[in-house]
Amino acid sequence: MTFGQRLEKLRSKYNHTREELSEYLGVSTKVIYNIEKDISEPNLELIKRICEKYKVSADYMIFGK
Repeated sequence: MTFGQRLEKLRSKYNHTREELSEYLGVSTKVIYNIEKDISEPNLELIKRICEKYKVSADYMIFGK
């Protein structure tokens, strides 16, 4: 499973829309879409904020551990 797939799974689990997540992270919905579809990768700051929001480790998001 990729970072994008894990993000999409977490977002769905918490019933968050791309719009809600993008607003929380301060990025556009297109950025979220591109990450979830593995078109682009998030920078370290986004990874940190995603992990804080969903209370998961960076290891889980990046490596699936």
